[in-house]
Amino acid sequence: MTAKWRHARVGMADGAAVLTACSSASGGASGCAPSPYRHRPPLIIAHAGGEGLGPANSLLAMQRSMAAGADLLDADLWMTSDGVIVAHHDRNLSRGTDGSGNIDQHTWAELQTVDLRSGWKGDPIGQPVRIASLDEILSAFPDVTISLEIKQATPSMASRCAICWPDMAPSVVSTSAPKMTPCAPKPTLIVSGRR
Repeated sequence: MTAKWRHARVGMADGAAVLTACSSASGGASGCAPSPYRHRPPLIIAHAGGEGLGPANSLLAMQRSMAAGADLLDADLWMTSDGVIVAHHDRNLSRGTDGSGNIDQHTWAELQTVDLRSGWKGDPIGQPVRIASLDEILSAFPDVTISLEIKQATPSMASRCAICWPDMAPSVVSTSAPKMTPCAPKPTLIVSGRR
């Protein structure tokens, strides 16, 4: 364990002690300042759309996650060579699909032949599971908050978003993507990207 991590763990333990002391001294949370980082009850975020319930970043995993009670969805984004924004964790298709090559070197039509079941380790799935486009995800879950991680730095997906969703919503939150213009219709999208 590095000194950095050792220090971080001590810091977390100290923080927990302070919170306990604050709570005990005040007879409850009323004397403590509310944390801007907490939600009551805690929100359930389906990482990669719910990768434990279906192939990662697939509509199937997202549907199953929402049915299981998830509050938010999460998806990793790349753009095809013809400008379609798609959900997949890795740039290279060889991990988690029966395809090969990089997403940004394939067209949307070519990606529609790729099956995500080959990377799935759960119960067998009878029908092919395809890579989803961001349009498909937003259409399937119009009232769900979605955290979008932009994996691709070049070419920028920001201009493509602006073309697809010109009515930018004020509820879009951008984290760690200083050169990207987040855009999408409601619901809230939490957009993050590589620096």
